[in-house]
Amino acid sequence: MSNESNAPALNEGFTDALSVAYASAAILSKAGIKVHGALVFGNRRPTLTVDRLPEGIDSVVKQRYPNGHGGTTLVRAAVYLGCQLEWMHDIHTHEQATRIDAALRGKPHLEVVRVD
Repeated sequence: MSNESNAPALNEGFTDALSVAYASAAILSKAGIKVHGALVFGNRRPTLTVDRLPEGIDSVVKQRYPNGHGGTTLVRAAVYLGCQLEWMHDIHTHEQATRIDAALRGKPHLEVVRVD
């Protein structure tokens, strides 16, 4: 019998990204932010799905779609601690949706928009 493993060797970029994702998830968790999941693909920046962002972090709208309840679901993204954080939230009123539409009108899809 051989001591050699049949498992493929992990590349250095993947293990680095995995370490960043793990460390970032631990920091976010200590800050009271729930991490729902993580995606790590090769050398790309890891993506963590969270319930909310830390205070003071700007985000962009990544996706927007009807939620089936008369409102809109926004998928937002931000870079933090070497990871891309993503989370979803619903806009329930026509007034909120109208304000966001006005803020996004004519702007690139991933531009940072602040809506008060």
